[in-house]
Amino acid sequence: MSFREQSRMFDPDVPTLPLAIADGGTGVTTLAELLNLVGSGSAYYWGVLNQSGSSAPVVTDEEHTISPAPTWGYADTGKYRLESNGSFPVGTKVLVTNGGDGSTFSFVEASRVDANGIDLVIADASGTLADDILVNATFFVRIP
Repeated sequence: MSFREQSRMFDPDVPTLPLAIADGGTGVTTLAELLNLVGSGSAYYWGVLNQSGSSAPVVTDEEHTISPAPTWGYADTGKYRLESNGSFPVGTKVLVTNGGDGSTFSFVEASRVDANGIDLVIADASGTLADDILVNATFFVRIP
């Protein structure tokens, strides 16, 4: 199937991706609403994440306008943190989609901890925090 054919199949008003939003609970339910929500801001971070074992996610593709350069850390099973000193003020928005194993993926939660970090929490189908689930996950942060 060509990209053009796939694009025609996409309906931005249908919530088909597992999404997590750290925005204070706006009740966004569709991808179109989400893109509208995170669409403005002065700085951003974007990366494709893969994680295995008891280690921080590995970023296979990354782009950002944040200084200092953000780094990923491993906090505990299923818990990871993106850190950059003073880069995440109140109003920072986060979008996460996971290209991982749908049979084990249950939920993903992203939340701004403070101005220095954003936590990413992943659970398996039983609701247990778990590693080895992030596979080609897209992580996007928009900073006001």
